[in-house]
Amino acid sequence: MGVCSIVVQAGLLAPLIRRFGEVRLSLIGLASGAVTYFLYAVATHGWMMYVFILCNLLSFAAGPALQGILSKSSSSREQGELMGSLQSVSSIGLVVMPIVGTVLLGAASHLPPLDWRVGGPFFLCAAMQAAALLVAHRYFRSRGLEAPAASSDPA
Repeated sequence: MGVCSIVVQAGLLAPLIRRFGEVRLSLIGLASGAVTYFLYAVATHGWMMYVFILCNLLSFAAGPALQGILSKSSSSREQGELMGSLQSVSSIGLVVMPIVGTVLLGAASHLPPLDWRVGGPFFLCAAMQAAALLVAHRYFRSRGLEAPAASSDPA
């Protein structure tokens, strides 16, 4: 996953933003993440995870696209405060979610491998990603930042 994230963010991000635009790329990326987390939850073989990671490349571009949108929506005086707030929220998630995930994994660890509840942590991630997609979509719509149709320009 780390290698795919680096490839997308270091090499493919600019072309993806040119192709889709930040709003559309962020929505596609969030949707891709939600679907992929669901697929992780229902995977029955380890090799499937690698296929899902490759199918999920666009989700690695969602975060940077969203940060770009938010930084452009604030004045230069407010950008530091906004980015600091985003980092704070992210840090809280990095503290809380491992605790929640550990509890879910502990609850599922005694279940048979093909029991659907084994995917509980991934189902939670899929639901959270879908919620983020809904919030982002509503935010963009309320600000008149509707995702334009895909560009037909091959550039």
